[in-house]
Amino acid sequence: MKKIVAMLFIIPAMLLFTSCSDNGGTPDSVSISPDWIALTTAQTRTIHATAHGGNASADFQWHNSDAGVVTVNSGILTPVGPGTATVYATADGIDSEVCTVHVAEDWILYSDGEQLRIITPDDDRDMPIPGTDGSDYTILGPMVWLDYGIAYHTTAAYNYSHIWFRPFDSEEANMITPDTIEPIYDIRANPDGGILLTVYADLHSLDPRITFDQYVNADHLYYSLEGVKLEGFDVNPDGDQFVSTCRFGTIPKMVLFDLDGAASAPTDTLPITYITSCPRYDPAGTHVAYGYRTTVGRLWLIPTDGGIATNIITEGRDIPGLDWSPDGSWIAMCVQNMAGEFELWIGDPATGATTKLIEAAPSTEFYFPQWVD
Repeated sequence: MKKIVAMLFIIPAMLLFTSCSDNGGTPDSVSISPDWIALTTAQTRTIHATAHGGNASADFQWHNSDAGVVTVNSGILTPVGPGTATVYATADGIDSEVCTVHVAEDWILYSDGEQLRIITPDDDRDMPIPGTDGSDYTILGPMVWLDYGIAYHTTAAYNYSHIWFRPFDSEEANMITPDTIEPIYDIRANPDGGILLTVYADLHSLDPRITFDQYVNADHLYYSLEGVKLEGFDVNPDGDQFVSTCRFGTIPKMVLFDLDGAASAPTDTLPITYITSCPRYDPAGTHVAYGYRTTVGRLWLIPTDGGIATNIITEGRDIPGLDWSPDGSWIAMCVQNMAGEFELWIGDPATGATTKLIEAAPSTEFYFPQWVD
């Protein structure tokens, strides 16, 4: 009888010990995601830590190497000033790997053809964006930096296109259009969320966080104008208008539209009758800068009220892509040099002065840079 009573006490104790061993104690390891982040001083981002094994619900202590660059509180990163810092989490004395955080006042997003890159406008820091070099296709043309990731365009077979998306909470980019789609001319942020893109002739709307197992089709159609081919475009700062380089048959024009889904409609035609590329509103929304496709690289500026266009910058052989700095004092430009390579330059729209960013990697393909603030 005494043995039976003793066993009744021993068995619950064993169960309690087993339970504590499975759910408590020091974690086997701690992971952190993502392990690379680039921020401007105006942005915040959240990183996540996970304990594996042992006490998987452990509390985390956060650490960073330079509080003058970024602070971290419960995984929320708040930039302080330009520089690079490493951040990691600790649970029960077990450290995670580090997340490297790069902070700058501004970044310029561009491509070397094989992967996306960012560079500071002062030409001080240039680096590839991890996870964007896994494609067998060439990165070229449009790209857009969103709050939650980067959507960009690559070539596909037979001059078709793919769309890729590199989430900020992951280390890898994903092809979101496994099937090739009609040629893409431009990609911009949709004020209502997601992205807008011109696919062959029409404007479509997509959520780049979703992988499509079909062609981009009528289900994604945002706006179409019969007999008109929409190509490069941009949305104004107020989000209620867009400008597009269009072809009415074989005649090129630059047209202003109300931005209102299927109810969008042209409101004015700017006095341009030649082939242009990459129209971009200035930060005030009162002018549009664009490239003029000739044997000399020229940027032009035209008022949205229909005034006269003026040549503001001349550089290289062609300027197929551009974007304004947030304060409107500079324009980032993809410039084709006389050898046929594409280089990253910045130009002053007031004086026409230009500066080549010598640390930026050249590309064999054109791209539309984006100034990120």
